[in-house]
Amino acid sequence: MTPILSLTATNSLYLILLVVSSLSQCIGVDPLTFGPFSRTTQVPLQTQSSTSNPETKLVRRTVFKDRVETIAIPSDTRIQFTTLVEDVDITAVTFMGITQHSPLSIALDNASPSYTSNNVGITIRFTSANNRRARWLLTNANNANVTVTYVVHYIGERDPVPGGCNHEFPLENDPNLHLLSFNNLITDLSYQPANKGAPLGYTYECDNPNAPRFGLVYELYVTHTLLGDRDAGHFHDCVSRLLGPAAGGDSQPVWSEGPGGKPRRLLTSSRGLGTLYRLVVKDPDYGTESVYAVGTTYSCDVTGDCSKYSHWTVQLLIVCLSVVGLFVSLLGHRFLQTTLFIFGLLSFALVSGVAIGTGVSLAVSVTVVIICALIGGILNLLLWWRFGIPVVSVLLGGLTAGYLLGAIVFFSPFYNLHPWRNEASYGLVFTCFCLLPNSLFIFRPRILNIISCAAIGCCLITLAVDAFLPTNIGYIVLLTLWRQTRPLIGQSPNDVVWVNPYQMYDIVLGAAWLVILCLSITLQCYRERRNDTFPVCPYRKRQLARLSADQSQPRVRARPANERTPLINQIT
Repeated sequence: MTPILSLTATNSLYLILLVVSSLSQCIGVDPLTFGPFSRTTQVPLQTQSSTSNPETKLVRRTVFKDRVETIAIPSDTRIQFTTLVEDVDITAVTFMGITQHSPLSIALDNASPSYTSNNVGITIRFTSANNRRARWLLTNANNANVTVTYVVHYIGERDPVPGGCNHEFPLENDPNLHLLSFNNLITDLSYQPANKGAPLGYTYECDNPNAPRFGLVYELYVTHTLLGDRDAGHFHDCVSRLLGPAAGGDSQPVWSEGPGGKPRRLLTSSRGLGTLYRLVVKDPDYGTESVYAVGTTYSCDVTGDCSKYSHWTVQLLIVCLSVVGLFVSLLGHRFLQTTLFIFGLLSFALVSGVAIGTGVSLAVSVTVVIICALIGGILNLLLWWRFGIPVVSVLLGGLTAGYLLGAIVFFSPFYNLHPWRNEASYGLVFTCFCLLPNSLFIFRPRILNIISCAAIGCCLITLAVDAFLPTNIGYIVLLTLWRQTRPLIGQSPNDVVWVNPYQMYDIVLGAAWLVILCLSITLQCYRERRNDTFPVCPYRKRQLARLSADQSQPRVRARPANERTPLINQIT
């Protein structure tokens, strides 16, 4: 049950930018790559046989349990890590190494398959009590030095083995979080199921429906860098804190999956925001846990341009949009007909954009959106021009403000609650938010219209400011738009987990939005306190003017008719 009809003018920001994108194509500029319909970057699986390169230098290094270290690996260098386990209860070790963007390759030895990524991990099981030394290779095949932060965790016989039931990737035990694809709004992550801990030399089955691994529980913790800060030192400091033994101890998981869950998850993302994922697998029977290799993404090319809107045409459009928002928030009720046209224009643009989805070409989408937007604006204006019913005219603005309220509420951990994975429950609750303003102020249409104008106008101003600051405010409406369009193109949005943070700029901009909203409502109420609740509609005003003109014309008295009255009276 998707509340398509209860739409917000703020979502039209994306649709207008979509028009600019098509115009940019015409003048030879790359189209925009943001929003829920932006190009999705597929991350290829990089695996190969670990053949030795004669020119690669070999360096040996010993690592110790739970010690987080950051080192710089020279170009064309291979490091052989070694750890000696003295505890007889340890049955496996897990190594994880994280770089900011440069890929590294990890393998057991030169003859084993390797895995290549900027986040690599490997789990090594001991086969006997006599061999307690684990070795693996980490290779930097880049032409530049690469800084990597790494740690080694020991796994006991009662601890879950991350990636121990791997059937898809080349490593025998794959503890990696695989970044399958990403765009500016959604990141697609997958992992291989863990296996239940077992004594040395023994392994539980994975394919049996009654296998012990189905009793394991998975929890996802998320840490972010500062939005817009791509400094390597800041990134590795965040990684070091996440790899430490106490990581996640004082925080709550953003997502938890019980037995039988799917090893794949869609997560919200933000362009230019460094996001670090830490997946913990727990065994409720023994009260033990193990950690997968940390996954990271910036949702863009870290070495390139990670800005939101870099082209001047988009920036100019955003400035014009802020002017429209300022007009609506301060003078929306006084210039009622203009406001009604704007609301109809933007709302019908969103209706058509959501209905079309992404199943057609960009040119067709833009054409349909423009035509429907103009039709909607004209129809909404004609409705007021002909009938002039205040209660009916303010409904669209009330629904718009309610839609915005629902989008704000769902852009929070509230979105991750289990009932909202059901599309009917999500649509029902969202529709209730859309109807809330109309339900509260339906008998005070002027107050409802002023609140709607202030809320939507201030939101347009805030979105314009968001375009030039490192904030996540703009994703509030984009996430809602994405959720509404996915079922139309055969994709399930129910597996999305909200992980976007509220950082300093978000809090400041949100507080500024509330202040401007209160000032706008106060100013419009003060200005309109002595005016009529609503002006007379143009059609009624024309009728009154015509009636007044008829009444102002001089009347001619008719003479009494008799037998001498001529058939044609001459009026002198």
